[in-house]
Amino acid sequence: MATKLQSASIVETGNGIRLTFELADREENETIRLHRSLVPDGRWEAIVKNFMPVSPNRYEYLDADVEPARTYFYKLDSRIRDGEIRELYRGSVVVPASEMSLSQNQPNPFNPATTISFVLPEQMRVIMAVFDIDGKLVKTLVDKPLSSGPNKVTWDGTNDRGNSVSSGVYFYRLQAGKRVLTKKMVLLK
Repeated sequence: MATKLQSASIVETGNGIRLTFELADREENETIRLHRSLVPDGRWEAIVKNFMPVSPNRYEYLDADVEPARTYFYKLDSRIRDGEIRELYRGSVVVPASEMSLSQNQPNPFNPATTISFVLPEQMRVIMAVFDIDGKLVKTLVDKPLSSGPNKVTWDGTNDRGNSVSSGVYFYRLQAGKRVLTKKMVLLK
């Protein structure tokens, strides 16, 4: 008799992802494991190696180690002592972005290019621009509506005319809606 999945639920709760499973016909000496990945068929990390029921046949887990604007993939499997592994469930959930954020550019210092990552809580018009140390506009990287969630833009160390700029300290500014976020970066040649 093989373990069967009767129902599964994955819900983002605001303080993590709640996973609930109802299993039937569980075998003796069987271990239920829960795995997580950040990509659909990537490296699976066992986050619960011996999943114990909270009530007969009902398993629950709160994954509180999650970040906004990311998709998490989960897999539930059963392992029998003889080594046989049976996959019982696969599913995913997106943790919504709660607010706008701007990350430090990578790499920093940089030469010849750098990537700037940011998160939007909803689709909105974005202006991402680079300024020199005196506050003069060097280059507009983005000026258009972008989708919610994680976004990236690359700056190649050139100005709006396509000319390379000199080494130095620059600022990048993200403006979306009424919010404005700014960070500093260094170009080394």
